[in-house]
Amino acid sequence: MPAAAVAAVAVFINGCQVLLPTAAFQRGDTVLVPVKGVLDRLGAKITWSPESKEVLITTPGLQLELAVGATEARLHGRPILLQTAPELSEGCTMVPLRLVAQALGTDIAWDQRRRRVYLQTGSVGPLAPATIRELMERPDDWVGRLVMLVGEYAGWQPSPFSPGTRNGVPVSQRDWVLRDTTGEVYCRGDITVAAPFALTPYSNVGRRLVVAGVAKLSRAGFIFLEPREIAQQPPPLGLVCTVTTSRRAYVEGETLRIRLRVANPFRTAVRLTCRAGPEYDLIVRDREGKEMWRLSLASPPGPSAGALTLQPDQTRQIEEVWEPSGAGVSLLPPGRYTVKGEWGGVLRSYPHMIAILPRQG
Repeated sequence: MPAAAVAAVAVFINGCQVLLPTAAFQRGDTVLVPVKGVLDRLGAKITWSPESKEVLITTPGLQLELAVGATEARLHGRPILLQTAPELSEGCTMVPLRLVAQALGTDIAWDQRRRRVYLQTGSVGPLAPATIRELMERPDDWVGRLVMLVGEYAGWQPSPFSPGTRNGVPVSQRDWVLRDTTGEVYCRGDITVAAPFALTPYSNVGRRLVVAGVAKLSRAGFIFLEPREIAQQPPPLGLVCTVTTSRRAYVEGETLRIRLRVANPFRTAVRLTCRAGPEYDLIVRDREGKEMWRLSLASPPGPSAGALTLQPDQTRQIEEVWEPSGAGVSLLPPGRYTVKGEWGGVLRSYPHMIAILPRQG
């Protein structure tokens, strides 16, 4: 925006919007916030000198001096240049937010579309279980909080249809994808966190995780997770169960190949007790959740019916072909769909998203 233009900005600290004595605002590329109401909430001690119109910001590891109207500040006694000078607004001293937040060691994210700035201190509160859909639908309720997600490791294979991954990685090219039954979210991969297996691009995809981390907002305005602890989901639910298709996008009327895979990543054999009914199911649903197609295969009779035992590193895999042009099989209209698989009515895959494109001519 033009350098002279001023626009109000909402400030969130640890996920909660704070009421300020004077509204924060953006001028040019700089957001200015009142010292009182923001910096004190970030743990700083504020000392104001009305005679010299100087403000001293201190913490156990910081001493920052700023003066109203001056583009030079002093950090630990050494001069630094400011892009925008502090100023007075309605009796409050306004200071450049990014400089002060970085000096205090506070994480900062900017949502240009909604004109909001998010600040994250070291205190994140108790662990809160959540789904990825909840994070995506109500980011303001979750940014800055410590959340727990249960899902599958999707490696570096984001869906182009998911709002949490279609914008690209939020921090670095090492960021990886976690998928649950409600959606996908990026997890920051450039920080050192102990993991039960290697979080590498194309290996270990489908292994099931419990991830505790801080929800944060990227510069592009979408939410992601900064992991604090990563654990593998124990057996039997820790078995890998993935469903994939030969492509992500199909032309209306094309044959759809669906592959369902179950694998044991553990060092010991795992026995899965199945429910009465089909050995496996493949289901295609539209965006509203309406079932468009289902294929079920009954378990063969015998002593192994109703149970699945997998030895270490053993894999069971099936592939089915859905031919929309076959007798009694309807065409899927153009749109987006989710494909899911179930094994024995107990082990369920996370949704795999595809698109059906209209046939030209």
